[in-house]
Amino acid sequence: MILGLLSEAPVHGYQIMQEITAGSQGAWRPSPGTVHPALQQIEDEGLAAVGPEDGRRVYRLVGAGQKYVEEHREEIDAVLSALGDGVDETWLKTGELIRQVASAAIQVGRAGNIAQQGQVQKVHVRRFT
Repeated sequence: MILGLLSEAPVHGYQIMQEITAGSQGAWRPSPGTVHPALQQIEDEGLAAVGPEDGRRVYRLVGAGQKYVEEHREEIDAVLSALGDGVDETWLKTGELIRQVASAAIQVGRAGNIAQQGQVQKVHVRRFT
């Protein structure tokens, strides 16, 4: 998938994460811990080179990477086109709601007072038990 994205244009890791998230309609949100090791492996295998651009590490396919993409174009295109297939809208909305609730709970845990933290615990007990 990353090779397919690199074949379209030179990109940095954050752009790859954004492209995958957008292409999957938010169903898959890869983390830096997923993307950066994959980019490092692609570079180690001699398929891409990295260089600075606007203060970021930008990856570009090199000759071997371009050849690999050409030889595997059908596979790569199939992966890229299937990225958002079968994504259920209800599941996406539920996932987003869960992320929002988790974010709010974390915020109360970090910055809330004892009473606010107690309210979060009451909501949890009332809703999920």
